[in-house]
Amino acid sequence: MGTESHYQTEMPKQWSTEVQLLLLCGRCALDDEQIQRVRACVERDLDWERLIYLAGGHGLIPLLHKNLETACPNEIPRPYRERLSAAAMNTAARNLLLTTKLLELLALFETNGISVMPYKGPALAIQVYRDLRLRGFIDPDILIRRNDLDRVRDLIATLGYKLFSPSHLTPISSSNAMSEWICLARTCACSRWRICF
Repeated sequence: MGTESHYQTEMPKQWSTEVQLLLLCGRCALDDEQIQRVRACVERDLDWERLIYLAGGHGLIPLLHKNLETACPNEIPRPYRERLSAAAMNTAARNLLLTTKLLELLALFETNGISVMPYKGPALAIQVYRDLRLRGFIDPDILIRRNDLDRVRDLIATLGYKLFSPSHLTPISSSNAMSEWICLARTCACSRWRICF
């Protein structure tokens, strides 16, 4: 059993089949035992609508899709298989677009001598999942130094972004090591920037 917790190997009976299946599929890869457990869940009376709803609410559609396709592609009812596939492809396309925008910004900042740190979003997806497609994100978050804020504002304006600047900025952390950093997060729908505290 290795490092798996009790709940990963012996799920409580009161948990619905949908929750059990989602927990099994909420990982990057399945071993042979986990594949058999996924197949056993799918063979039960499964509420596919509820499963997809739960997966969507937890950002697990791409992992659910990948692992069901690995374990039992022919047991997924066609309409649900098509929905999962379409949703996973939409997540992958969105992630690729946002990552492209992030790389564009990082290149702009590097060219202009501004140190930044991407975090969450694409950075987290690559570090944790080793696959950009497996975890959706809303925006690429970037940490910038407070004293670079005016330069960043001017640079991102060249790409059509605006920076909302509240009357007071607070650091992202109270620790001395991080107190000079603030967070920029792109809001995709309106192509504007906001400061996160």
